[in-house]
Amino acid sequence: MKKTVNILYALVSLLILSCSVDKDDLSTSSVLEPEEIYNYDSWPHIYNKKEYSLEKLLNIKSDIMEISYLIYDIDKKVIYIFDEEKDVNAFNSSNSGTTPMSKLACTSDRNSNTWGFKLRMWEHDNFRGRFVEFRRTRNIRTSTRFRANIPSNMNDKISSIVIDELDTVADRNGGVRPFNLICYEDYNSRGRKLNDVLSFSSRFRCGKEYENLRRGNWSDVISSIEVKVI
Repeated sequence: MKKTVNILYALVSLLILSCSVDKDDLSTSSVLEPEEIYNYDSWPHIYNKKEYSLEKLLNIKSDIMEISYLIYDIDKKVIYIFDEEKDVNAFNSSNSGTTPMSKLACTSDRNSNTWGFKLRMWEHDNFRGRFVEFRRTRNIRTSTRFRANIPSNMNDKISSIVIDELDTVADRNGGVRPFNLICYEDYNSRGRKLNDVLSFSSRFRCGKEYENLRRGNWSDVISSIEVKVI
């Protein structure tokens, strides 16, 4: 009898929980991916349209990760490496169908079950110097946050940021769910948060630029990032 009561209690609790979840409230069903899944060194490295392991690439050009422009494609788990910024922009244009740095343009794949973004981080203020770029286009709708550690070659070297090409998520009224961008001083989303100083996670629609992170002593200290749908 006691076992039957326990089973009935569990079933009732599950029913109450399922009824209390708002299908349009993404935060009720968040799935947070741990940063540890991104073992960048093990990913294929594409350079001059050829695929290399990191070890083989470093044997060819030992400082390539320190002097190049890098795109980390989170969906494919591939790193694209370019010698010049114009090559990055050409690659982005041919793969996204949008004009690079197009005044923070919104994009949409017309798939209500996914969302995405492009996040580019420069080593100098005013978007100068080399940069590292994260691309994520297939976040599932129930996963409202993306978190990642900054690759070691750009850790503590970031001074300006642009996030744009947002593949937006509609809210229940047909509007656009805002995005949040938070940067952390330490790995694994720990330590001081940038939004505490510059309101960095303020809500925006199609994108936002941060041309100078010196205010609040945030230049050259960022080690991990988080992007989420609010």
